[in-house]
Amino acid sequence: MPGIPAVIVHLAKRRQGFYVAEGNPRNIKDWNDLSADNISFINREPGCGTRVLLDEKLRKLGIDNRLINGYNQVATSHLAVASTVARGLADAGLGIQKAALQVRGIDFIPLQLEPYELVIRKDDLARPAIQRIIEVVNSTSFKNEVQGLGDYDLSKTGQITELT
Repeated sequence: MPGIPAVIVHLAKRRQGFYVAEGNPRNIKDWNDLSADNISFINREPGCGTRVLLDEKLRKLGIDNRLINGYNQVATSHLAVASTVARGLADAGLGIQKAALQVRGIDFIPLQLEPYELVIRKDDLARPAIQRIIEVVNSTSFKNEVQGLGDYDLSKTGQITELT
């Protein structure tokens, strides 16, 4: 939203990383390993947060996605990606730590914390509907609900940061 005054409402952070076969037999450690000839990958669908993260990392590291075997193989959930790796149909996939705890036969290689945030136009901040959203985000019941999902960092939940 270039040029539009806005605020960020912090919701939570989640850990993103690689799903790999138990014991990490391909010795996958970082983003560069995805372009190795002997590594197969299972991706997420275009537009989802995990895919945006992958594409941005590849761009920053100068890795051509055409070099990643399986870049165009898509699963539509973290569990589907983790399951594909567990079944030996891919050597690696990118996703959240929580799914790694739910699928047997895989290990999780943590890469980074990823923030979940709402971006709101500053002019809309006083609107009753927006104020209600902020109220809910700051509520104990919302925080307890997200905490119950597991593996989310809620240390900054509800904090508002102004963008200039």
